[in-house]
Amino acid sequence: MYGERVEFPNIEECLAILSVASEMSADDCINKCMEYLEAVHWSAEEESQIRKVLSSEGLELKVLPDLAARLHQDDDDDHINFVEKMIQEMVSLIKAGQSSLSKNRESVEKYLAGMLDGNTSRVVVDVCGRVLLQEFKASIKSLDISTLKRLFNLIQHCNGGIVEAALKACCEDKALVQLVSSYLQYAEAVLDIVMWFMKATGEGKIIIPRASRVSSLTTWLPIMGTFRNHSSLRNKFEELDKAVLKVVESLPQVDQKRICVVWAEVYRSREIDIATPYALAEYMLV
Repeated sequence: MYGERVEFPNIEECLAILSVASEMSADDCINKCMEYLEAVHWSAEEESQIRKVLSSEGLELKVLPDLAARLHQDDDDDHINFVEKMIQEMVSLIKAGQSSLSKNRESVEKYLAGMLDGNTSRVVVDVCGRVLLQEFKASIKSLDISTLKRLFNLIQHCNGGIVEAALKACCEDKALVQLVSSYLQYAEAVLDIVMWFMKATGEGKIIIPRASRVSSLTTWLPIMGTFRNHSSLRNKFEELDKAVLKVVESLPQVDQKRICVVWAEVYRSREIDIATPYALAEYMLV
């Protein structure tokens, strides 16, 4: 502590030394601790620890100006607008279709996913989620399926409200339903989104009101039936049936019967020889 050179292995130990140095009024060591903290990378959790130690009443530390500037949280509109603009530019790279940009697109997707999963501030996460949701809805309107899938993969890292809004936008858009029912090449990407929706709803990862659960099931069950006989999609449907069943079982019996009428009719009309969901629907109607 009294040497000319002090080396810190990590932030946690630096903070421990800072507390002791403050108790001993070792000003040089206190300053070296603050110089280290100002210069190294923090996670959000580490930043919280730094703030806690520096604001401790018992220590009464005078924070160095550069460290204080870094700790200052700028929540004004200019800062939020800057963050939103940067995220919009990153999302525009995700939407770019040129093969030359594929590596950049993958890097941006990985970065945004890490930011949403990591210790990023709540304000930035919310801005990021809002931008992703806006672009997701725009991709539905333009029927840009490949972008829709990529954006949804990122939206899954957001909070439940944004995920719910994205899923409802996807599951309730009639133009998208019509497109998927008409073109097989679009089906797999959208069915993956619907599958996630059914799983997340049935497992309680997102909370969807009863009316939305019923609406989504009645909208998409006929579309699922449309692709039952396509060999390239057949392997998805066992898993999808199980996910649908969990959602059906979360509904009152009157809704279960309504859904199962749709479900059973899909199988009858298409003469699909898949026993489990058909038998289940018949059983639940008894």
